[in-house]
Amino acid sequence: MNESVDTSDLTFHWESCSAKVDDGWSKLGITCVTNPADFNEYYYMGKKISRIEAYMIAMDKTGVQVDYDDYVF
Repeated sequence: MNESVDTSDLTFHWESCSAKVDDGWSKLGITCVTNPADFNEYYYMGKKISRIEAYMIAMDKTGVQVDYDDYVF
C-alpha cells in the first residue's frame, strides 16, 4: 500500500497496477474492485464502504496515520 503509481503506469500497465492495489487492500481484509474508468469500490465484511471508510479501517489496523485528503478525491 505504500508504493506510488504514476499516471503512465496506470495508463499503460493497468492490469499489474490494479492487481497490486487489490492485493494491498486484501491484506487488510478490504476488497477493492479497481476500475480504470471510474472510482474504485471497497467492501469490508461483505458491506460496501466508501474510500474514506477504507482508509480509516487501514489506519486503525496498521496504526499508521496518513492525511487521506491527499488520496481521496
